[in-house]
Amino acid sequence: MLFRSGVTGQILVLGYTENAEKITQAIEADLDLAISSFEQLEQLHFTTQDRGDAQPVYVHIEVETG
Repeated sequence: MLFRSGVTGQILVLGYTENAEKITQAIEADLDLAISSFEQLEQLHFTTQDRGDAQPVYVHIEVETG
């Protein structure tokens, strides 16, 4: 992983994070997630609610501007 290689900045995952397990792994690794649909936002919301902790999750909202 990049953090083990000495990267100290925030890392943004631009790809699709397909399920609750992968979202949880990303949160635990302190990665920023890109959200490009309401479905992804809902999945992130339900996953963080199920975790029940107060760890912040940083996201980037992808907007199609044409």
